[in-house]
Amino acid sequence: MGPIFHKLKKDYKGKPVKFVLLNFTDKKTTKAAERKGSELGIKNIYDIHKGTGVIVLLDGKSLKEITRLHPGQTEKQMREEIEKALKM
Repeated sequence: MGPIFHKLKKDYKGKPVKFVLLNFTDKKTTKAAERKGSELGIKNIYDIHKGTGVIVLLDGKSLKEITRLHPGQTEKQMREEIEKALKM
């Protein structure tokens, strides 16, 4: 998800959305993801996405979660999800 994450983050720069990549690949990345999720108030993130990564989109101002993007989605599906979330 890394390359797509960076591309989407760049493409949506200046939009009211914050991209957060949480990686649960191994113990080190999981610990960092849990810490980041906790700092941002994202609850139960590890329980939902064990053993994988997830891109969490937050409202750019309130930092409340607006949607999640998953490894199984295509870039097109991710863009559609982002656009839908931005219209809410």
